[in-house]
Amino acid sequence: MKKFLILLLCAAAFAPSVRAESSLGFGLRYFQMTDSLPKPFKDRGGGGFINWRTYFTDWFGAMAEVDVYVDGFAGTRNEVLSPQAFLVLGRPVYAAVGGGYLFCDGDLSDDPFLALRLGAQGPLTTWFMYDISVSYEFAEWSGVNDVDDRFESDTVVIGAGLRVLF
Repeated sequence: MKKFLILLLCAAAFAPSVRAESSLGFGLRYFQMTDSLPKPFKDRGGGGFINWRTYFTDWFGAMAEVDVYVDGFAGTRNEVLSPQAFLVLGRPVYAAVGGGYLFCDGDLSDDPFLALRLGAQGPLTTWFMYDISVSYEFAEWSGVNDVDDRFESDTVVIGAGLRVLF
């Protein structure tokens, strides 16, 4: 899985582009665990994101993203960074499949997580657009959960943001 994610990131960054439409996105995320977790786990919260999306054709693209959760996530009590990469199909309604890692206090999760995303995007001006999405992340907390590695839960993440077209 690690090799797949590295290949996906390289494709997003260096792939030759037929259409070469790229955009920079930023916004907010809200997460909710699918299971009710014991204390001190935080089973819901918020954060932010920044991402870069490139469409290679009218309907196919790739995206690299970093999510930031400042109040904890996945059994941690500290800031968590989550670098992710996706393959994107479609627009203005799109589906994406990808994965990522959790990074907290100098520790990278032992295994990547898989994420599925559905979203919608549309123009606000000729160079500015909205982007809303919902993701389902299959939990992989090993290596960053500093409370109890026995507890894991898949996560639903709702995002809303703006994109600047280039």
